[in-house]
Amino acid sequence: MKALRHTLATSLREEGIDERSIADVLGQKTPAMARHYSRNAALAKKNKKTMKSILKREQALAKVVKPSLKSVKPNNQKESG
Repeated sequence: MKALRHTLATSLREEGIDERSIADVLGQKTPAMARHYSRNAALAKKNKKTMKSILKREQALAKVVKPSLKSVKPNNQKESG
């Protein structure tokens, strides 16, 4: 039964499911137990994919938001006085 728990927890963790949800599925009281059962998850591969997605989104946003070429300084006005 432990092997099944490890397999299920590892698969769920690799899919990005949080530890509390994994603990609930496994019937564990604490997220720490879910962490124990999912400790062999291949997170480096998943993190690489996540970072690639974040960088792609960041690049898309950088293209959309460009600095204005117009000056934002107020017009020179004569002081009254």
